[in-house]
Amino acid sequence: MAHHHEPVLKEGDKRRLGAGARSFGLTAMVVGVVALAAALGAAKMLPNGGGFERFGFAYVTNYAYFLSITLGGLFLVLVTHLFRAGWVVAVRRIAEVIAANTPVMAVLFVPVLLYVFMGNGMIYPWANAKYDDPSFGGHHGALEAPTHPAAQIITVANEEGHAGGGADAHADEVAKPYAETEHAQNAEHAGLVSERAHHHAELTDALVPGKRPYLTKGFFTLRWVIYLLIWAGLGLYYLKTSVKQEDSGEKAKLTRKMEVLAAPGTFLFALSITFAAFDLVMSLDPVWFSTMWGVYYFAGSALGAIATMILALMTLQRFGYLPSVNVEHYHDLGKLLFTFVFFWGYIAFSQFMLIWYANLPETNYWFELRGITTSGGNPFISGWTWVALALLFGHLLIPFLGLLSRWIKRSRKLLAFWAVWLLVMHWVDHWWVVMPNYIYTPAQSIPGPLFPSVELLCLIGVGGIAIGGAVLRATGQGLIAAGDPRLGDSLGHENMY
Repeated sequence: MAHHHEPVLKEGDKRRLGAGARSFGLTAMVVGVVALAAALGAAKMLPNGGGFERFGFAYVTNYAYFLSITLGGLFLVLVTHLFRAGWVVAVRRIAEVIAANTPVMAVLFVPVLLYVFMGNGMIYPWANAKYDDPSFGGHHGALEAPTHPAAQIITVANEEGHAGGGADAHADEVAKPYAETEHAQNAEHAGLVSERAHHHAELTDALVPGKRPYLTKGFFTLRWVIYLLIWAGLGLYYLKTSVKQEDSGEKAKLTRKMEVLAAPGTFLFALSITFAAFDLVMSLDPVWFSTMWGVYYFAGSALGAIATMILALMTLQRFGYLPSVNVEHYHDLGKLLFTFVFFWGYIAFSQFMLIWYANLPETNYWFELRGITTSGGNPFISGWTWVALALLFGHLLIPFLGLLSRWIKRSRKLLAFWAVWLLVMHWVDHWWVVMPNYIYTPAQSIPGPLFPSVELLCLIGVGGIAIGGAVLRATGQGLIAAGDPRLGDSLGHENMY
């Protein structure tokens, strides 16, 4: 409930980030560059090989993670203008800064583009130069086999992998080295993993030529130029206009302009984030498809941005900034966090349920490779099964119960705890989605998740650059939307429930 008040800002609300913040931002970016170099070096020294490939998947994991937070901030800016939300004005500048960080994310996209243009399909199989050859027809015979290759991928565990002596000579040969390592307990499945990988490679060869009009390097690049221009244009416009209000005599007029743009802006945002999610993450596996994938990525994006806003506001307040941000604002942010915990779970379950119900081998296998049985029979348990269970409980059930109570959302310490918890789970979600594409390649065929050493270094690397860029962006203006005509309503905001 909002009451009409004249805005009375405290001295700390008017403070701007100074030299210390600029120094922190620059340091974070330097640390990020060093961490990325360390990640590449660590990947090259891994005993299982595939260093440059491992680094690429780890980089995509973390780029998708931080891009999602940036886009979640843009969504919050757009939707609060679209619905003329007054309560959010006191905290909206943080979302505006996050959204305006898109130019930094555009620079961080360059390594992804380099992997695409290397021509070997190391990260994105469809980018392999062999598909550019008009004479390449793929292994179409695989599609004519009595059993679809994807069906072989998801049923071989039940039909052969558990039968005594049932594995063929190739599977035995592949399984042998694992019996002599820490993966000994998975030796029975090592041949299965290799067979899955090779079957999937054949299926990729069979299907990519038919998807070639969309999955080309040039069209991929063009789409991403459009996405980044849309996001950067909207993010920078809203931040610039919000700051402009502070010294303008036409505050209401500028607010109206931002509200009018919010409707087409939200439409463009929805289209761009959907197709970007397809391109960045889903096309890592050009065989699998899900029409719900864009919404799944969006749900995590909004959740990550809200959690980041909560922690950013609390950090700033610890240093004396934004004293007018109070428990009512945190309560509403907590309600939004709770909403997107539930929404993410709803979309994740809906996607799984539709795939399970349809029982199509072209889509089932994606969950199978991530430790979730969809086709019945004896379940194939892998290390990814425990990651999937961690997401079920850690990303949905536990935080759902943890954020259900009103008093928890009004407790800064508890709200901060859940914000950190969910940012960790949001990262685990990206790790679970991306990294099986690496370990199930024919060159790797690893029967479970590896310790995420390279991925965590990339987390520091991409995160350092992204966070440093956002902090530097925040030093250019005030930390509260002081020119918004509804600021008084926001400062006097109270929650009835």
